[in-house]
Amino acid sequence: KYDMTIWRGNTFTLSMTLKDAAGDVVDLTDATLVFRSEWTGGSYRLETGTAGTGGDLTITNAAGGIVTLEIDADQTRNYPLGARIDYEIEQRDGPIETTILYGRVNAIGGVNDDA
Repeated sequence: KYDMTIWRGNTFTLSMTLKDAAGDVVDLTDATLVFRSEWTGGSYRLETGTAGTGGDLTITNAAGGIVTLEIDADQTRNYPLGARIDYEIEQRDGPIETTILYGRVNAIGGVNDDA
């Protein structure tokens, strides 16, 4: 479990090494990953290998289990301040779906006027 704090209205970038329950690096060769966050009244989704709207989910080192999540300023601005926002990153291989990271997004700040 990993909880993220995101400043609303700023680009959020996080590079991470994904590990299984035993602490071993997850080999992401030929993997498809899906990031999804959800809150009352909304949701947001990114998938590796597809053009994301409002961000990108990229496998930067497949054998090393390294992934980069980027959520652009327009999307982080949409996260509601103070709301419960859950997320997960799931690995998909045909009919097999495995959650490899999950947690909460804490959306803070966001009083800028660049909208």
